[in-house]
Amino acid sequence: MISASHLKPGSVILHGGQIFQVEATSRGGTGQQKATFHAKLRNLETGERLERAFHGDQSFEEPAVERREAQYSYRKGREFVFIDQVDFNEHTLTENQLGNAVRFLREGEMVQLLVVDGRALSLQLPGAVALEIVETAPPVHGQVDSVLKEAKLETGLVIKVPQFMKQGEKVRVSTETLEYLGRA
Repeated sequence: MISASHLKPGSVILHGGQIFQVEATSRGGTGQQKATFHAKLRNLETGERLERAFHGDQSFEEPAVERREAQYSYRKGREFVFIDQVDFNEHTLTENQLGNAVRFLREGEMVQLLVVDGRALSLQLPGAVALEIVETAPPVHGQVDSVLKEAKLETGLVIKVPQFMKQGEKVRVSTETLEYLGRA
């Protein structure tokens, strides 16, 4: 059991008979009121997102989640196929189950699958990933770093980068905010 006050991004809980992953949390309430904890949740089976407020003493069951090393193999329509590196079984996840993770997947890349009762329900990404710029305006030198331009990355994700960045360079991108963090 985990209390609402101990929820953090990445936690997996049972709520209303369904399995959710916590994407973000915040604390509310004044000093005179009971603390309220707000959580953004993602249903691991359907991909549906919702926001809920909980009292600090409310607790949740934690399902037995196994994190397994897997390799992203290929995309089949709106489904993504991963090969488990332990037993070499294929696990298929939908776009809805993956959420924003779709924007960071490259064939052959190793990821952590979240497996509950032998079923892969989602994957866990690191906080930042390195991706190559495949399309952007030519670099402009002498500009202030705060001036940004658009850049398309190898996965199709479009982000804002500083003016001095050029095609072929690798950048670090936050998997949570989808923002440029620096050169890789």
